[in-house]
Amino acid sequence: MSRCWLLSSSMTVILAVSVLLSGCTTTVDRTGVVSNASTPVQMLTVKVGGFIDLDLPIPPPHRWWTVDSGYRPYLHAKVDRARGRIRLRARQPGKTEVVCVLRDANHEIRKVVVGVEVVPK
Repeated sequence: MSRCWLLSSSMTVILAVSVLLSGCTTTVDRTGVVSNASTPVQMLTVKVGGFIDLDLPIPPPHRWWTVDSGYRPYLHAKVDRARGRIRLRARQPGKTEVVCVLRDANHEIRKVVVGVEVVPK
């Protein structure tokens, strides 16, 4: 009986150590990051001349993130399609909600709304 108990406890320790060393290996469902114009995901503040990097999930092949609306005249948007990064440079003071869209050639797949307030220097 003690031999069986020793075997099961050593297996438990090995399992616990392997989980700790490997980290969480579950798949991540990113569909929860959905919002609409009435519920922005986050409210950000930036000074004129500064910028904000929106690091969105890396899109699968043949899909890309784009800025749909809300960035002009307060912000200038630059999109890095391969990495899912959108850089918003602050141009003039104001408050807006930027709508970012994951799309392919024919469809809008997902929208993310981020509230941005641009304050003077």
